[in-house]
Amino acid sequence: MIRTVMTPQDNAINLSIPVDYVGKKIEILLYMSEEVKEESSELPHRNIARFKGLLTTDEADKYNQYLQNIRQEWDRNI
Repeated sequence: MIRTVMTPQDNAINLSIPVDYVGKKIEILLYMSEEVKEESSELPHRNIARFKGLLTTDEADKYNQYLQNIRQEWDRNI
């Protein structure tokens, strides 16, 4: 991976691609540093109680049955 920070002097930038990147899919990102928000290292407070009442009992039962079925797929011989 190659990463660089620069301040362009006009509206054109020329890129030289390393030889080992030729013929491979690459990703080029262009954004102003000020556009990127600094991520906080502190995780937001999470409380499972906020999900209470989101599903009806019937929906929750169907979802639990679905989860049990897909978990059984791991034990299935292929």
